[in-house]
Amino acid sequence: MRQTNSSRINSIVYTISTLILLAGLILQIFVLWPHARYVLLLGSLGYLCAVVAYRAGKDTLRIRRLIRLAHFSGLLWLAGAICLFFRSELWILFFSVACVFMLYSNIALSRGNSKSRSK
Repeated sequence: MRQTNSSRINSIVYTISTLILLAGLILQIFVLWPHARYVLLLGSLGYLCAVVAYRAGKDTLRIRRLIRLAHFSGLLWLAGAICLFFRSELWILFFSVACVFMLYSNIALSRGNSKSRSK
């Protein structure tokens, strides 16, 4: 299967945004850097854009549900970053739930794609 240029760019944006989110969380939790909220906002916006840009074609209902779950995790990342700007402690809850949803949807999507390729 040949990747188009836009899907390659989307994959790169997704990977970089995920690494920025990880770096921002490390800076926020362990280093307590005061500008980590800007890093997290940048990572959450990039992640949300990358996930929303992925469109489900004629996939199964399960794949479409997992893609919607990834969209929702992007919104939770964004909500957590916004909570940091308002000095609210809810960012911990938003980031925790977003991380669980993100991991679940990514693992399930990759397993679903590998099963569909083997058939």
